[in-house]
Amino acid sequence: MSSPNDLETRAVVGCWATNRWSKGLGLPTQYLGMDVDTSSFSGDEGLVGVSVARPASGNQLRLCHYLVDTYCLGVKNTIGPLRLAAEKLEPTLEQLFSSHRGGYREIPPALAADLVYGAVEYARSLGFEPAKDSDYPATADHLGPWTGPSPIVFGRDGRPYFINGPSDEVDQVIATLDRTVGRGGYDTTTGFEG
Repeated sequence: MSSPNDLETRAVVGCWATNRWSKGLGLPTQYLGMDVDTSSFSGDEGLVGVSVARPASGNQLRLCHYLVDTYCLGVKNTIGPLRLAAEKLEPTLEQLFSSHRGGYREIPPALAADLVYGAVEYARSLGFEPAKDSDYPATADHLGPWTGPSPIVFGRDGRPYFINGPSDEVDQVIATLDRTVGRGGYDTTTGFEG
């Protein structure tokens, strides 16, 4: 893990997020217009990839990637920190974002931090921690310091919305939501067959 001072001396090379990252979220003025048209649903909203690259020694970069459920569960997975040559950045980003429909776009570092840290904060308010099989503790500081809270309103249109993935424990998630927000206080789409 890097110390905060170490991160402050290594400026961010770039940050990226999946297109349509904002669908269903409440955005503050400073983030309006930083996404593609979100007027219709394409089926993968609420699941956002975020990548952050920082310089390492020589011609090397350190890259972390976060898979974030902005509607309910927070961080579902992380990759990194990957150490790679600068010329490998673009092909690596293409690979990391290949499972998301619609591609990806560059975003400011503050937005990357607000998306990831903010989604974790929102998920915790619902009773969820970052996925145990993610390496979130080893990658969180790569985003840099954050004072929070995020100005983004998480959940789909302000409500928790659980869309189960292949490794989600559906009964456990529903029980947690029943306990923290109460029946009728959230929406679900379940039945994913992996």
